[in-house]
Amino acid sequence: MAAYGLQINGPNGNEIFGSNTRQVNLEVSATVSIPAGGSQFYSVSDANNSAKVQLIVNGPSAALTITKTSSGITLSNSKTFSVAVDVIVLRLS
Repeated sequence: MAAYGLQINGPNGNEIFGSNTRQVNLEVSATVSIPAGGSQFYSVSDANNSAKVQLIVNGPSAALTITKTSSGITLSNSKTFSVAVDVIVLRLS
């Protein structure tokens, strides 16, 4: 719990942003429509390392498959309709 100010925790309870965070850089901020059966790739190094990169997706998560690798993040839409999502990627250091 932060002693003051704003604190954001990830789904696993780790602090993403708060009084203990030294630096946070915004890597991606986008609103995108992913077509049926389509995908969207974001080039973000170390995306599979949650200590370095945090992903926030606002949209119908049941329609998306999220794949994180050392070179980036892929959002895939497995449904038969387009899906609009907001994507934010933060780099922690």
